[in-house]
Amino acid sequence: MCLSVVFASVSFSTFISEYMGINVDDLYHDWVLTQTPRDSWTHTSILYLDDGVPFSISRKQTIGLYALAIKRLIAQGAEAVLFDGTLYEYNNITRIAECLNGAEIKWKNELDMRPLSILTQEELSRVLMPKPYNNVPLSVFVSPFIDFGFQRRYQYVDLSAAKMSESGTSSILRHQLLNKNSGATALADRISAVKHDDFSEGLFQCSTDSCIRVRQSKSLEEFQEPSSVLTLSEWSQCDALGKNVRLDGKAIILQFSNLTEPTDLHLTPLSHHFTDNKLISGAHFLADATETLIKKDMPIRPSWIVVFSVFGLVALVLAFAVLYGRIRFSLGILMAALVFNFVAPFITSLELWPFSLGVLIFLSVFAIGSTVAVYQNSKFIGVMKSYLPMEVQKQVMVGGNLGQYVNRKISAVVLLSDLRAYTEISEKLENPQILFKFLNYYFKSVTGIVQNEFSGWLESYSGDQITFYWPILDENETETVELVEQAANHLEREFDNIFNKLLLEIKSSYVGLGSDSLAQIRGKIGAGVGISYGEVFIGHLGKNSGVMKFGIIGSPINDASRIESLSKVFSSDVFATEDFVSLMLSQERWLPLIRLRLKGWQNPKWVFIHKRHDAPANERDIWLNAIKSIQDSGTLDKPITNLLSYTVRDAEVLLDWYNKGFWSEDEECWRLSQKV
Repeated sequence: MCLSVVFASVSFSTFISEYMGINVDDLYHDWVLTQTPRDSWTHTSILYLDDGVPFSISRKQTIGLYALAIKRLIAQGAEAVLFDGTLYEYNNITRIAECLNGAEIKWKNELDMRPLSILTQEELSRVLMPKPYNNVPLSVFVSPFIDFGFQRRYQYVDLSAAKMSESGTSSILRHQLLNKNSGATALADRISAVKHDDFSEGLFQCSTDSCIRVRQSKSLEEFQEPSSVLTLSEWSQCDALGKNVRLDGKAIILQFSNLTEPTDLHLTPLSHHFTDNKLISGAHFLADATETLIKKDMPIRPSWIVVFSVFGLVALVLAFAVLYGRIRFSLGILMAALVFNFVAPFITSLELWPFSLGVLIFLSVFAIGSTVAVYQNSKFIGVMKSYLPMEVQKQVMVGGNLGQYVNRKISAVVLLSDLRAYTEISEKLENPQILFKFLNYYFKSVTGIVQNEFSGWLESYSGDQITFYWPILDENETETVELVEQAANHLEREFDNIFNKLLLEIKSSYVGLGSDSLAQIRGKIGAGVGISYGEVFIGHLGKNSGVMKFGIIGSPINDASRIESLSKVFSSDVFATEDFVSLMLSQERWLPLIRLRLKGWQNPKWVFIHKRHDAPANERDIWLNAIKSIQDSGTLDKPITNLLSYTVRDAEVLLDWYNKGFWSEDEECWRLSQKV
């Protein structure tokens, strides 16, 4: 069992680690990445809008300056330039800067409103940009003679810097979306022989796309490499570039904002990490993502085999530690695992999910310990489940208080069912296995009806007798009484089906029982139901005697048993005491049978039978006149024919009782000293 629990725990932990993200873990890895930043970019640079560009010029008007810078960057060996801006269709109102004379602006010819017209088609093929506003064709920005085929083949890039949450807001987590058009992927493909497919070992699902965890770099002000940070004012001078800066094989990201500004034109700005209030630009983040892809120094999720092995080893050690009571040892293992997972991201690229792993290990220990406790007490728990009635179990689970049902005096309705001709049947079923199968099938069928469908509380199985009860509360008296009546009616209708199926079970299991014997059993077998009402005591029985039982004691159980025995001589199957019938809102569904005084009863009570649904309206009067004639003279004034609820057999029983002296004229009732 221990190994089963370990396997289940490890499988669950692996599933959580492989297919689900937990923000606390993500934040921890973000923090680790910012604690071990890179201090230079090998493959990328940023060109930004610096203070050397006059403040009077708008970002939109600087497009011409960036176009000149692109031309010069490519001339200095840049492999690709990412244009961080959304192009609009320009008109003859907007002035476009052509270049800078020191701090002075030289404006483009107003008749030529194509800001990228200075770029050749070959240079333009190295420019990556987001799709222009309103999908305006490239010819609007470059040249009306641009090759149509080139224009159709041009691949625009996706400059979403971070993964988007379901609400549509940018997440602070260091996740770079990766699809075929994402900026980092496009740049990495352009400047490296390593293609996108080779990045797969560091990828994981991020919404509908793939992601990487981006390794951070220091702030741009701290960069020592001059070619990593370039200024627009220097690269857009009308004169030739003043110095020779080689950018061979590099990708340049154009940032349309100052380094100190929190926003830029297109890319989403992000906090440097979740413990800092400094913002970095989207261009900065994209450069980090590109470097991460090429260098493959991002945190990488280990394969499921590694995860399963690590989790399994820890869980297995903890399992045996718990099993053998080595609590201190298990706590030591737990702490060591936590420390390892805190330190691991600093010394290895493998993500082992430190926080969640600690929680999962703790849950594993708890689960194993709980399983051991359950295993050690399984027999006792099984006994408790069979000890408490199902309805009590439900109410205790909801209310959590068994005390409300212990050592109390309550009113209750008792329903008892007993097999007829059980002694004769048991003699024919000589095989004890078949006899118990016979009884258990009967008990199971009756219990399934009364307990599961009508909320009866199972009191006991005793021999061939089964007893249920329903506690009566002021607020549920009418509802409960109606429920008991429905249960009795349902049983009366189902008895034939139950016994037919029961005999089929016996026939298939007991080959030695012949058809004649089965026919004899079917002719004799039957069941009666007795219903009574009164006060009972509820609580634990035999608490200190080794076999404990939860149930009720009181005269209603005896009363139900006594009146149920009337089914052996009378033609009805269901009998109820006057006390029960008096609780009914409508008593028309019940007919009086006899006024009876049983042993232990202080006063006589009427016993009722259930009225057939299509019985004639005068049936009650016919029967009362018949029993009055028997009680007065021991004879019938007129022969009684079979009615629907009463039969000739019922009258014959009373005539026989009269002859045996069971009628008490003084008390005006039938007196029985024992069960029929």
